[in-house]
Amino acid sequence: VQTCALPICAALGAGVRHVVVDNFDEMDRIEAVVAAGAPAPRVQIRVTPGIAVHTHEAIRTGQDDSKFGFNLRNGDARRAVDRAIASRAMEFVGIHCHIGSNVFVAANFAEAATVMAALAREVGAREVTLGGGLGVLTVSGALLTGLVAHQHVGYALALSAGVTIEDVRMHHVGAMGVIGQLSRDITLRRLDISVREGSGRIVSVKADATHFVNCEGMIRMEDCRFDNMLDDATNIHGIYSTVTRRIGRDGIESQLRHFQQHGICSYRPGDRVAFTDNQSMQTVCEGVVAEVRVLNAQYFELRMKDAIPEGVKTGFAITNVTRQPEVVIRGCRTGNNRPRGFLFGTNRPILVEGNTFYNSSHAIHVSGDANYWFESGPVNGLTIRGNTFQNCGYADGAAPINISPEIPKAGEGAYHRNVVIEDNTFISPNPNLLTAGFVDGLVFRRNRVEKSEAFACNAKDRPPIQTWHCRNLDVVGAEVKSE
Repeated sequence: VQTCALPICAALGAGVRHVVVDNFDEMDRIEAVVAAGAPAPRVQIRVTPGIAVHTHEAIRTGQDDSKFGFNLRNGDARRAVDRAIASRAMEFVGIHCHIGSNVFVAANFAEAATVMAALAREVGAREVTLGGGLGVLTVSGALLTGLVAHQHVGYALALSAGVTIEDVRMHHVGAMGVIGQLSRDITLRRLDISVREGSGRIVSVKADATHFVNCEGMIRMEDCRFDNMLDDATNIHGIYSTVTRRIGRDGIESQLRHFQQHGICSYRPGDRVAFTDNQSMQTVCEGVVAEVRVLNAQYFELRMKDAIPEGVKTGFAITNVTRQPEVVIRGCRTGNNRPRGFLFGTNRPILVEGNTFYNSSHAIHVSGDANYWFESGPVNGLTIRGNTFQNCGYADGAAPINISPEIPKAGEGAYHRNVVIEDNTFISPNPNLLTAGFVDGLVFRRNRVEKSEAFACNAKDRPPIQTWHCRNLDVVGAEVKSE
């Protein structure tokens, strides 16, 4: 990022005729240099496409809060393109993006390409440059390579009920270990997902150890082990789909946006639907489904029992608030994996008790996103009690517990509610324990902190607890920095 006109002046003077523009200040400097006699360059506008990748935060460059490029979601990218087209000091030729370095998920690049291609068509760009670095995972000098496709899971549960997986070992799976969709009452007891001792292998499963989408009843995990995955230990969530058009007073058409969710229409007559503004992430109303019509793998239609308020617009998100499970996870161990431990997005009670975490990033991650991953939704009643967090975040300096929904246009409203974190032990070289945003009702008490020498500190300037847009906090025994 150029902070003065000298590099631009030197570049144009040396014959450089193709410039990637990163911000409006650079456009000012180009116009000033050209007004002083330099030739007008061809320019590409660097776009921040809103792609959040799993890599170290210092080398993520495509998410909405990146300091690089023009934000697409808030309109800056289009304003920059319009200015470049209108300016006599530059010739607009195309758009560019860079989503980050050391990226291991090829689908992130596909998502960026989709976003950029749509913008290129809209603005008439002749050139599209896609940037970002594929990662190479090394462990103790070993090079790990593998196929991108995750096609063969260990256990796939769909439209099932009363399933128990007990005393099972899974040492290598080419995709997720266990995935459950539209199912209810699932118990994992003494499930061991880890590399076989003495095998010399580095990876157990190539994606999440477990993953549950729009399940119901109770999801229970007891005395399980989730180690050496290339993704998270579990992810329990619903789906946000997008309202694409309104049909009369009581109907909508909706699209499943993320390619990994195609074919999963969770709605049945009688289910409750939350209509959510995808920018503020606030629910504006709820309704009850009367009829469901599936059009294809991406699109479906819903007719509600009552009229849908006029305030519900195309682009809003919907999610099924009926088909969400209660969760109990006790006595489990997870770590030695690439990113995180447990991810939650359910409005039923969640209890995480007596577990041990040693993940390279967040041990517990609570989000909610209706614009990229499209994973719902708000939690209401999360208890994290009596767990041990051991050197979590050793790879990226992330806090062991992270509660951060993706909200493009923040307002005053909360997203998550009623979170209690008590009687846990944090053992870490880093001072940061919790980051939390948009929570109403957050309790942090009777937690013990021990200094670890196992890894170098990589988050030395961060406070123990950092919050933003939170209210009704009850924090005892830790410094809090609020924004």
